[in-house]
Amino acid sequence: MTKKRTEPSPCKGPPLPDDPRIIQLIRAIKGMESDLVRREAEKVGMKVGYRDILFHLSHGLDGCIQYDLVKRIGVRPSTISVALAGMEQEGIIKRTADDNDMRSVRVFLTQKGHQLHRAIHTAIDRTEELCLLGLSEDEVALLKSMLIKIHENFSREEKRLEDIQIP
Repeated sequence: MTKKRTEPSPCKGPPLPDDPRIIQLIRAIKGMESDLVRREAEKVGMKVGYRDILFHLSHGLDGCIQYDLVKRIGVRPSTISVALAGMEQEGIIKRTADDNDMRSVRVFLTQKGHQLHRAIHTAIDRTEELCLLGLSEDEVALLKSMLIKIHENFSREEKRLEDIQIP
């Protein structure tokens, strides 16, 4: 059992035990990162539900069929549809019928959508700079290498669980 710190932390984040487990650190860091990026996104007028859609449209899916976003993000079609309706109303995206299949809808970022992506990208860059403050280039490289290994471990486990056949 780990003891809680008795001195107040100079940080706003959740208090950590004296000897935190790695997973506790990852969870705490992820929470603080998400909160910082969310607040920065809100400053430029972006709603939380738009972030994943904006990311995917900005990274190779601009002009994709709406259903491609559903598959890539992993949410229900109705969830994407509602978010896209809001984004379209705000002028962030434009939806048009597919020329080859009128049942399909293509999704494009507007100029405003591209500007919003750049603003969010800048906020994410600032957050990463804050995260790495005080670390040497060697420490950053080592940290990145270790985090990639952790990601690979989780990815393998997810794949293993997907492959399990449940009768």
